[in-house]
Amino acid sequence: MPGSRRFRSAIIESGAASQTGGVPWRDAYSEHMAIAVSRLERITVDPEICHGAPTVRGMRLRVKDVLELLASGMTYDEILDDYDELERDDILAVLEFAALDAGARLQRVVA
Repeated sequence: MPGSRRFRSAIIESGAASQTGGVPWRDAYSEHMAIAVSRLERITVDPEICHGAPTVRGMRLRVKDVLELLASGMTYDEILDDYDELERDDILAVLEFAALDAGARLQRVVA
């Protein structure tokens, strides 16, 4: 996994620490994620569907709904069994979207 300690250690050992002001893996991790396969195209926003809330592939299943299922303790397999139209990559897209959204909110609060 790109966010693992091994990935961060490799970035630190590569000398990137001096380039990013003591938090070397953040910029390198963001750059790595931009290169890595993104699943964000699976998240759609349409004013005609769920009042414009982010949804999974235009279905009436909101990102928020999937996050709540995961937060309740359901496993990927349990969610996929309950929602036949959902795919594993959809769940990963929801998590990617949530991570980006949370990061943006954190920057707004800190700034």
